[in-house]
Amino acid sequence: QKAIQIDPNLWEAHYNLGVLQRRAGDLEAAAGSFDAALQIQPRAPEPLLAAAEVDYARGEQGAAAERLETLLEVDPENLDARVALAVMLREDERYDAALEQAREVLVRDPQNIRALLEIGRAYRAREQYEVARLVLDKAVQLAPEDAPGLMAEVRNEQGLLELDRGDTQAAFQAFEQAIALDAAYEPARMNMGSVLLHAGDFAGAVAQYEAVLEQHPDD
Repeated sequence: QKAIQIDPNLWEAHYNLGVLQRRAGDLEAAAGSFDAALQIQPRAPEPLLAAAEVDYARGEQGAAAERLETLLEVDPENLDARVALAVMLREDERYDAALEQAREVLVRDPQNIRALLEIGRAYRAREQYEVARLVLDKAVQLAPEDAPGLMAEVRNEQGLLELDRGDTQAAFQAFEQAIALDAAYEPARMNMGSVLLHAGDFAGAVAQYEAVLEQHPDD
């Protein structure tokens, strides 16, 4: 704040202030700071990515995607931005565009797990289940052993795929594997709870939801 008072055109200070505001949970203030940085330096990669993340968190997917597209014009090798854009395009049901972005990531980094995840999710959304399964199996093979949280995310996605295919037992096993990898991974516990609930195992479902509440008491 003192830096901005001395030099209001120092975009880095506006950006850093936005980072702190976002960490404090004030998305509105962070958005204002990132926009101030971009008014001074419209194509600076750091505030473009940060502003896109805040837009997405505020539910403004269209604005977030536009910022990411601008960022990729400036820095086409920014793989995190490409994966984030693939996520937003998929959620907007623009599956071909999402697949294109994820594949661009794999061209540059053939072992990028998050890009494989997005490809699997896009094919699952299009009900191309066998292709989705092949992609997610590849992600399992490539996932590093020192990243259990990422591996849990892949296993959770496999569980959702099996649910869509109607194989509840395979889904249960995948969610179980995800929890074994990362006991704090909330989506897998919520999905496991749902499977148990529909199977009539109320005590088992309660145990999963209680485990989530231990991590997030206000959920």
